[in-house]
Amino acid sequence: MARLALAAAVALAGSALADTWCGKNYEQGTPVVPPGGQFPVPATSSSPLLAFRCAPAIKPYVASDASSPAGILIDTFITNFEIAGASGINLPSNGPLGDVIISVEVNGRVVTGGAVPLNSSKVELPFSLAGLTPQKSAYDIHPIPSYDNLTQLQEVITRMEEVGMYLMYDMRWTYQNDTSVAEQVNMVKNSPALLLWYTGDEPDGTSDPLNATAHAYDLIYELDGYHPVSLCLNCFDYYWTEYTSGTDIVMQDTYMISNNVTWSVEWDTTCNTTYGDCGCDDCLGNFEDISTRMDNFAYRLWATGWDTTKSVWTVPQGFGGGEYWPRPPTGPEFVVQSVLAINHGGMGVVSWDAPTTDDIWDYASILAQASPTLKEYIANDAATFAHYFYGQIDVGAWTVGGKTLVLATNLNYAEVTFSLGGVPGLAGRPVTQVLDSGASVSGNTLTFTSVGSGGWIVG
Repeated sequence: MARLALAAAVALAGSALADTWCGKNYEQGTPVVPPGGQFPVPATSSSPLLAFRCAPAIKPYVASDASSPAGILIDTFITNFEIAGASGINLPSNGPLGDVIISVEVNGRVVTGGAVPLNSSKVELPFSLAGLTPQKSAYDIHPIPSYDNLTQLQEVITRMEEVGMYLMYDMRWTYQNDTSVAEQVNMVKNSPALLLWYTGDEPDGTSDPLNATAHAYDLIYELDGYHPVSLCLNCFDYYWTEYTSGTDIVMQDTYMISNNVTWSVEWDTTCNTTYGDCGCDDCLGNFEDISTRMDNFAYRLWATGWDTTKSVWTVPQGFGGGEYWPRPPTGPEFVVQSVLAINHGGMGVVSWDAPTTDDIWDYASILAQASPTLKEYIANDAATFAHYFYGQIDVGAWTVGGKTLVLATNLNYAEVTFSLGGVPGLAGRPVTQVLDSGASVSGNTLTFTSVGSGGWIVG
């Protein structure tokens, strides 16, 4: 998230470190050296493969959940790509594919089972936690403060608890220091305000040790084990698997508003796949940079077998006026970034940074106020999702029961219209608007202002 400041900190840490970003040289006079670390493209199999995956519906279950419903999510993808965990399967030449008979055991005891159709996703097998003994508890380690603002920090956290604010606890500067991580985790982990931990801030950009995020992740889970761990990757494709192995939530911060993505105004050099830093790695300079990054991250989670245990969040640009970015985004541009990422699988929105402009605050508030309604569809396990893209209008549609949430954003810097008749099953049905960031509805026609966005419940 923090670009030049973080790069400078690394450069000051030791002169032996090369001045690179995403593994690329970027200063004038430095040679072109391919960065390496690209995500491997899975080989193609001539015969079908079964990618069987399972994960708990909630992670973790704790002792207080014993009387609550629990479940195991099952995936039975059929694919021809040799992705993680895929193995050969003989399929019938015609007719239905059939089912996979599943039995789930815990310590030798069968807790649930059932028939799961082949080529299905996130089928839940319910089970009871009753009779299972919790196998992990947080360590009781007394923190010995090594810094003098501990009291002030605790006062801030206490105030957040009082007003109902959630805390994303940031350890970007210290996540590679085990002693510091232990002190901070034990100090904060029991706060009801704590939402998630944040460790590596663009560790791929600064080429942190490849095992750094995983090491911090393991330590945090030893000490806490309840709150998810997050980090943010800045590079398009630089040791993605290694850095993502150390997180539950991987964020992307594709900052493409107002910067020249082919020529670095900071370093007076070109930017391409092997050289340069323009503030947006391997970008084209349009909104689709965000959806492309989200789609690539989602694909990599699927290919590595992590799609049921990790999620992707987005970091919309909320700054500008210096460094690579001559101006900050407008309020509508901020919402476009956010909605576009949500339509491409984003399950959370965390902007960099605050304070920001009044315009961004206003439009971020519009999105936030609509979020309780949006999440009833987007975060609903029963929802079916469809994606559409017409004339630079990006549309996501989540259907739950007889109603559909339509979330759409205009990537054009011009007014455009879109007919709901273009979405199967929505023509002629009643429409209620739930998000207005420069969009309106008349009958079945949606009208968008320049880079406008909107949300509607249809049905």
